[in-house]
Amino acid sequence: MKQLPQFHAKTHLGTLYRLRGVGSELDHAFDLFDPSELDERQAQIEWCRLGDVDAIFVHADFKHDRASWCDDAQITTGLCIQHPEHRSGAVLLFAVDEAVYAMGYGQGHLLIPDDAKDQRFGLSFVARRIDERQVRQLVRRRPGAGRVDSTHIPEGAPLWMVGLDAGAEIVRRLGGQAPAVAFTYAGRERRVLHLEGGAGLRTRFGLAGADLIADVREIDRVLREEDPAPGLEVIDFLVPVTDRLLLLDLEADLDERLGGLDADGIVLVPPSDRLRPWAQARAFTYRVGSVACEADEVTVDDIVRRASLQKNTRRVHELKRGRIEMFADARRRERTANVSVFKCLEVSATRGSRRFFLMEGHWYELDAAHLAAQRAQIAGLFRDTPSLDLPAWDRSRHADERAYNEWLPGERPGYIKLDRELVRNAMASHGSIEVCDHLAPDDTLVLVKRGSGSRELSHLFAQASVAAKTLFASSTARADFAALVGRLGRGRTLAPDFVPKRMVLAILHERGLALRPESMLPFSVTALAQTAALLAAYGVELEVIGIAPADKRDQARS
Repeated sequence: MKQLPQFHAKTHLGTLYRLRGVGSELDHAFDLFDPSELDERQAQIEWCRLGDVDAIFVHADFKHDRASWCDDAQITTGLCIQHPEHRSGAVLLFAVDEAVYAMGYGQGHLLIPDDAKDQRFGLSFVARRIDERQVRQLVRRRPGAGRVDSTHIPEGAPLWMVGLDAGAEIVRRLGGQAPAVAFTYAGRERRVLHLEGGAGLRTRFGLAGADLIADVREIDRVLREEDPAPGLEVIDFLVPVTDRLLLLDLEADLDERLGGLDADGIVLVPPSDRLRPWAQARAFTYRVGSVACEADEVTVDDIVRRASLQKNTRRVHELKRGRIEMFADARRRERTANVSVFKCLEVSATRGSRRFFLMEGHWYELDAAHLAAQRAQIAGLFRDTPSLDLPAWDRSRHADERAYNEWLPGERPGYIKLDRELVRNAMASHGSIEVCDHLAPDDTLVLVKRGSGSRELSHLFAQASVAAKTLFASSTARADFAALVGRLGRGRTLAPDFVPKRMVLAILHERGLALRPESMLPFSVTALAQTAALLAAYGVELEVIGIAPADKRDQARS
């Protein structure tokens, strides 16, 4: 008979959370729990010892009059199915070196208030210890785009292959192999650990109390002394807002915006753990305040409209109380999941030069020092006197980029319009790309964009990066581009081995503001810095030019 590995007797798979808002005193952790909930579940509270650390063990029953599987069985059979469900769970609370931790057993994780969890704890550790060549799980969000991507690679893949856009995306969960972690599981053989990190850290921890504490102390050391793996540094620059007064101020501002039916900068998107049931749902109900509404699809306008009807200063409170329910059938008989309305909102907000984002019920700020360094890094891309004289953009005459691009060559002789003209790209599955919108008289590639949000500008930066990579790496693309210029350039030609030396990103700020590093959103700043670095590696000089608005009201704001 094959023997089980001995490590199963020494470790167990669990999720560890670090709590915030309780200081370093274990007794204060009880302030986070709802006494009525503990009483309802007949929780038992006992003190214990983990090596040299005191701990509290809270164990409880989770009884439900009707088991979750009964509805499905009743629909299938047509019979009346009624059975109770009885589960149990526990939470282990302990303090180690100025921090309080919680580990759930069974259903015990349900007792840990979400607001009490350090939302970046597990993610920060995994970012420092993951083998960036063996990423297995990546969940990321793109602020302002209302999009969450979840990537799972059972066999593992390099971080670069996963395609993380660190300048424009926020990592919510990260998992993969970690070959050199001094945990109990690793032992003398230095076994490779699998780590999953988000708010919590899920991996194999020491089963004995003293071993568990040793593992937690190693986590604390890594977080204090080590830097994230290459490509994951941006994780450290998005920090949760913990200042209570600032949180109240941000929520008061959101409350006022909702009262004015102002949905600008607000996006509705499900939390990462509700992506699948949301996508598969055939019907929804949502409640904000006292009224429950039914819909085939829930939109941000629906939520903002319901919130606007609530009492002044109570709108955010009602969003937190409100729920969205998902159903697998159009008659709403088979509920698959439900979630807080507040956790489905993504909101952008500012305070002076500081930028904040609400995601999955928590406010975050992009680290001010990092952002200042990034803005200083891109400052040289904006010249006092632009190298190209681009005509002002009158949006009453040229409503979109296509119209402006059609008009520009008639105003600036020597420009070749290449908007919507494609060249073959052997590096991409779709087979062709648009290199640029115009070729300037000095052979500078000019890319034009109207917008101010992260979504529009990220598309522009990605186009610039792909164009540079393609022309440098593909002889077919270079030949196609030269042929394209020869066909449209009215006698002008390019060498068949042409690669760009200069590139200009020409941007009309959507709100008519003068284009400067200070007027760009934080994620756009970071993405632009990374794009400039990538182009520099190919020997391409990058310049950013703000296209002046033509109408007087916009010019007054510049």
